[in-house]
Amino acid sequence: MHEVSKVYPNGTEALKALDLTIYPGEHVVILGHNGSGKSTLFRCLTGFENITSGFLEIDGKNPSQLKKRKERSAFRRNIGLVFQHYHLTQNLSVLQNVLFGALGRQSFRKVCAPIASLALRNEAMEALERVGMESVAGNGADELSGGQKQRVAIARMIMQRPRMIMADEPIASLDPKAGKEIMDLLVSICKENQLTFISILHQTDIALQYGERIIGLNQGEVQLDKPVPFIQRSELHELYMSSQEQKEERLEGVVGYGI
Repeated sequence: MHEVSKVYPNGTEALKALDLTIYPGEHVVILGHNGSGKSTLFRCLTGFENITSGFLEIDGKNPSQLKKRKERSAFRRNIGLVFQHYHLTQNLSVLQNVLFGALGRQSFRKVCAPIASLALRNEAMEALERVGMESVAGNGADELSGGQKQRVAIARMIMQRPRMIMADEPIASLDPKAGKEIMDLLVSICKENQLTFISILHQTDIALQYGERIIGLNQGEVQLDKPVPFIQRSELHELYMSSQEQKEERLEGVVGYGI
């Protein structure tokens, strides 16, 4: 992306002339406090928001130029999306929820469990096996824990056969153990299939553990962009400070030198 900006109708400038390149196969974590622009950036990358100005290209396409619903659906078909909330159909079986992941390449009728082809049902079971949930394929989605629901959502995403994965706070609703398991799972799937992985997180320790590169946003601008091995904890601390806190800390430093 080059000089990408996003201004909302009320005048809020959420993104300010961002210049970023994310390479195929990279594992990138986007960090920032509330209002930093990270969620807006995620929505622009996935085509749920149009940029106001600049140039943005994902997998050879500019999502902001895809005006027709069919074009946007085809674009998102190649992006495996994982959200904080699982968006499962609670009154349907786990297997049926996973079969819905094939909707981008099959008609609704063909993904309905009772009449879905054997090949499609086998593929769904393989996806469930990959996330360790094959034993509950016949259970209702409403019977699962939060961590289990996220695993099923990931199995559904696998059914898309995506070219890249984007995750928006995928472990925010989970306890630390379940969150670690989900991150382990997502990273391993991306490595196995050589997929680009972009995730929005707020836990700095998780970002350092699972990211290869961290992009830190502050007030719509890139404040930090480094490979994880070169990042200092102090840089992450400063990323989450407000502008006023940063000014006060710098002033304290000046006073401390007796100037």
